[in-house]
Amino acid sequence: TARPEVVDSNWYIAFDITYWHTKMGGTEYAYSVDRFNSTNSLPVNGDMKHQDFSWEVGVKAGLGYKTPHDNWDIFARYTWFNTDTSSSSFKHAPSALISLTWWQSFELVASHVKSHLELNYDSVELELARSYFISRQISFRPHFGLKSAWMTFHRNVTSTASGLSSAHGAHAGLDYKSKDHENFWGMGPRTGVDS
Repeated sequence: TARPEVVDSNWYIAFDITYWHTKMGGTEYAYSVDRFNSTNSLPVNGDMKHQDFSWEVGVKAGLGYKTPHDNWDIFARYTWFNTDTSSSSFKHAPSALISLTWWQSFELVASHVKSHLELNYDSVELELARSYFISRQISFRPHFGLKSAWMTFHRNVTSTASGLSSAHGAHAGLDYKSKDHENFWGMGPRTGVDS
């Protein structure tokens, strides 16, 4: 067998530090326009304002058991990762920002928009594996099992329109806040080979 041997026990633990960079679509929160006179002035020219995540540290912790039958092992691993990002944009009239998170997006024109995103990721993996040598220098550990993951996504957006005139639409002169919350859970088969 090529599996690690644990002295005086069939149980073993594993611990890893991860350093991940989140890539996610749909982080656009505002459309920046250079000149805006009314909500009916289509088409408009401008730039999309979106958010990018930075690199963040996460944790993986595992617990394994070496079975006494034919050198198989059972291993469970938990992964925790949490990241967030903030971004804001400001425009002076006649320029403006069109909110992309408001349910009537093109009707909400603002002078300042601030967005905060938070993503939480948790997963549990369970695998059955057997390690073996194919030569004196190379070993393989094929495994199969299940993986389950939970993700929660929070977004808070503040749109400030109090500095705009009525030429910018019906919502000018007011401030708005929107909150989005999404939950995801999934489970499926997982297989692979370690070497």
